[in-house]
Amino acid sequence: MQNQDIGMKFYRFLDEIYQIHLPSKHSFFACLAKFPPEKLCSPNLLGNLYIRYQAACHATRVMVYCVPHLDSPALRVRKLRIISDDDSLKDGDTHHYQLSRAFSNMGAELLIVDEDFGSLDDLQKKTRSHDC
Repeated sequence: MQNQDIGMKFYRFLDEIYQIHLPSKHSFFACLAKFPPEKLCSPNLLGNLYIRYQAACHATRVMVYCVPHLDSPALRVRKLRIISDDDSLKDGDTHHYQLSRAFSNMGAELLIVDEDFGSLDDLQKKTRSHDC
């Protein structure tokens, strides 16, 4: 009986977290929903979505590299698996290039070439005038 209660509380807690952090509740998606359908397919908007998505991916990767609590042996193994998963794709491909190709194939105007991606100053300049 007590284990069922704990389990139910745990699932309620997870559901609360899920509801609080639903992506659709984020202001970004509310802003995006206001765009007319033809603008949603525009190369410029797709390019801006791409650069923001890619920046988020890079930010999480930096966390994997730099978070100090990943310095125990078991967590270093996990960290290496994450890095390996990102950089050990077939024929030397990476998630960065996969994402770039996907958005390019959708018609995105890529604002920064792959090899120049990563400069925070460039990202700020490219995205500053495109905020919602």
